[in-house]
Parts: sequence; structure tokens; C-alpha cells
Amino acid sequence: MRLKLRIVLVAGCLLSGGQSLRAQQPPADASQPSGEVRRPTSDPVGENFIPPDMLIHNRDAVGLDDGQVEFLKAQLQTTQARVSDIRQRLDKEMEALAALVKSDHPDEARVLAQMDRVLDVERELTHVHLSLMVQTKDKLTPEQWAKATALKDKSVGLEARLTAKVRQVREGMERWQAEGRDPSPVGEIMQEFPPLMQDGKPAEAERVLDKALKALSKDQ
Repeated sequence: MRLKLRIVLVAGCLLSGGQSLRAQQPPADASQPSGEVRRPTSDPVGENFIPPDMLIHNRDAVGLDDGQVEFLKAQLQTTQARVSDIRQRLDKEMEALAALVKSDHPDEARVLAQMDRVLDVERELTHVHLSLMVQTKDKLTPEQWAKATALKDKSVGLEARLTAKVRQVREGMERWQAEGRDPSPVGEIMQEFPPLMQDGKPAEAERVLDKALKALSKDQ
């Protein structure tokens, strides 16, 4: 699930303990004025869909029958195979584009033609993803969609809460490091966080975050 991946990746920077934490933060987007970081925007299309893996994971809560689950699993497996093939082709087209622009005097016509090929493959990838999401939504009854939407909204709230706590832990570890204190004990606590998120245990993962925050609050 996207919830798991995003928060686990954010938490990953906390697991290095005594290493420089600031050095691991992503650089500002140089394309923005004065190094301003581009803020994520809303997704008016994506907010109308729910990932099939989330539905499968919550089949009982949504009320999916065996036929629906098997359909979603089959479509997900087919899509994953297609996406793997498309991504390989996309990588090759991007490598070709990179080779063209490395020249001291790139040929504009060739660069733009290659860029079109890159965009064609990206468009194909987008179509595959969108097709899966449309088929997934179409398979649900109105009652099931209402239940799934409620679960999604709850998941969004949980993600916001966990992300905020991960940020607080990171900032606390940075503060300790700036004060000359060793943040590795907190990093050791955070080692428990990614496996719990990957196993679909957000409640237990949140308790790990609370434990880390409690450790950071000592001797303040």
C-alpha cells in the first residue's frame, strides 16, 4: 500500500543513528525560485479511485466476495507484468535521451524526437495504471464503494498522523545531534518501525513512534 511505502521511506532516514541526519534530507528543487521546494498538489483523478491491493487487504471490511477478490488479484498480476515490461522500455528510452543531451552541441531535432518516444512510453504506463483503477472501481457495488471510501479516508488520516510523528522524531534526533548528544538509541528504537508498517500493523508502528518521542523528550 502507498501508505506503508511513503512512511517507511520517510522513516528510513532515522535508522542511521549517529550519522549526519541533515545530509540525508532531499535537496531543494533547483527549478523553483530561490531553491523553494515544490509542494505536492492534490490529485483530482486519483482521489476517485482506490488501489486494488487495499481492497484485497480489507476484503472483509469492504464486503468483497470470492469472485471479486480473484478478479482483482488477476488484474493486479497482469498489470504488474505489463508495468515491468513498460518500465524496462522506458529506462532504455531515457538512457537514449540522456546520451543525446550529453553532447556539447545536442541536435535539437533528435533530442525532441527521442523525448517524444519517452513520452509515448510514459503515456502507455499511465494508461495501464488508469485502466486497472477503472476496472477495480467498476467491479464494486455502490455499498462496497462507500465502505472502501470510508476506509481510504481513515487511512489518509492515519498517514497524516504517522507522518507527523516521523517528522517529530527526525527533528528531535537532529536536535540531539546539534547538541552533541548521541541519537543512536532513538535510531535503534526506530528499527522496529519499518517492519511493522510493511506487515500492515500501523497501530503497533505508532506505538514505536511514541516510544521514540518519549525517549527524545527526556532531559529536555
